[in-house]
Amino acid sequence: MPDWNLTIDGPELNRRLDKVVEPIKLNSDTEVSNILWGTTLSVSKDGKLTEAIGTGSYYGRNIMIMGDSTARQNNWINPFKNLVLPNNVDVIAVDGARWLDSDGTILDGNPNEENTVNNTLSNQIQKIKNNIGSYKIPDIVFIFAGVNDAYLTSPISYDNIESFFTTGETTDTNSYIDIDIIDRKQFPAAIRYVVENLRNLYPVTQIVIITPLETSTGWVLNIMLSSIRDIILRTADRLSVTTIDLYASSGIYGRYETRGANGRYLRDGLHTNDDGGMLIATKIYDGVASLSFPYRQVNPFENALQNGALTSGATPWTTASSGAQANLAATGGIMTATLASSYGWSLLQVLQTDVLYITGHIYYLRYKAKSDLFMRDDFAARCIIPDTAMSNLGRVTTKTDDWSVVSAVTTATSAYDRFVMVTQFTAAPGQIGTATVQYTEPTVINLTEIYGAGLEPSQQHMDAIFDFGDVINE
Repeated sequence: MPDWNLTIDGPELNRRLDKVVEPIKLNSDTEVSNILWGTTLSVSKDGKLTEAIGTGSYYGRNIMIMGDSTARQNNWINPFKNLVLPNNVDVIAVDGARWLDSDGTILDGNPNEENTVNNTLSNQIQKIKNNIGSYKIPDIVFIFAGVNDAYLTSPISYDNIESFFTTGETTDTNSYIDIDIIDRKQFPAAIRYVVENLRNLYPVTQIVIITPLETSTGWVLNIMLSSIRDIILRTADRLSVTTIDLYASSGIYGRYETRGANGRYLRDGLHTNDDGGMLIATKIYDGVASLSFPYRQVNPFENALQNGALTSGATPWTTASSGAQANLAATGGIMTATLASSYGWSLLQVLQTDVLYITGHIYYLRYKAKSDLFMRDDFAARCIIPDTAMSNLGRVTTKTDDWSVVSAVTTATSAYDRFVMVTQFTAAPGQIGTATVQYTEPTVINLTEIYGAGLEPSQQHMDAIFDFGDVINE
């Protein structure tokens, strides 16, 4: 992530200020307030301008863009980047992409313009799944599509979109339909499939759906686009997803655009020209400026460990030790093991045997540990599954009073594998004493169950999700 203070030289400053649509107010001889960025800009004596980024800014964030050729246009992406100064932008969008699957659509993770049947938003999701480690974990995903679905014979209408979400006539029998069996040739199902997959892949990411722009005559009938816009908004409401309704509020009106020629805001009646790109960049910024990243749910994964929150005493945790005697207790989310030792080294295992693992499934393991270190600073913690081999998965060395994260991704070989937190001390020869080891946030997550076999994310990917949560909590 970039530094929180950014120094901009004169030419770069002029370039960026040229992109700002709202006025710049001079507060004093040395300070400027930029309303659009929501930041304070301070001018130094050497003429350079230092930008102090405020809380809630997009500065340093990661952005992902899905959709069609309109979503890919640099004449809105670049001005938007100049406004928000993100860390990274991944563009997954493909020319000609559609929301709707067709008969014969195959999710091969290779959506492209040449293969119309597979050029869908659902296949863009498959591309992300297939390359999960290649993209920065996004803070926000924009989905901008719909115009290529508008080649219809009549406007679409859905009386009951709930039928694409749940089944059952009463509250007792009502349940959600699995997204893998819904009909993605229908708009509510296609939209739900994309959004729920994104939420499974990136649980803490903001998702924003953008309605298609109005076009000139000669491309599609705007009555078709209008009906698609309506169902996008209704389905997004049901999914509780933020929307930006550019069809109704962008200011782009098909009456002033021409197919195949440059108009007011569209270069060919369909895609934005530079003026149109600048216009929708600011409209999109306005639509998301109020989103508050720090207040998102940071860890919705289900922990497979019993009493992983350590709120019910030390049950069902147990200890095993070598060269030490240990007493175990837990309160307030922290588990404490007190050891007495007269050996040159001590090895403590805190473990749980009550989890029934699925053989062949890949798991993410994590906890935090620290010790008062009555001996030398040779405290090591390891995370082991299975417990049959003292492997060095997740090994760290920590200093006194510092919480260290221990994590690993590994495959279960038996239903009776154990989650083991291993702590090792090395003492000076003949030293005798007591030590306290503390553990918190022990976690086991079945990645295969969540993401699917062969699509499990890496340890680095999972660490990034959890580390983000740690930053926000702090």
